[in-house]
Amino acid sequence: MEDQAKILDEDTLSFRPLSKVRWLSQHQAVNAVLRNYTVLDEYCKREFRDSKSQRGDEDLIN
Repeated sequence: MEDQAKILDEDTLSFRPLSKVRWLSQHQAVNAVLRNYTVLDEYCKREFRDSKSQRGDEDLIN
């Protein structure tokens, strides 16, 4: 994901480990996902395209 963040000129944010206080851990996890949304979106799209092209499903990519 760091490479994708650099390409998009976004900050690279880390995901914190789980906390013993469940609500605090969930808040940090959701906050990290929201702050990394653009990078996560592009990363998932790239992974999807790469996996489809490796299997020969290019017609399903678009």
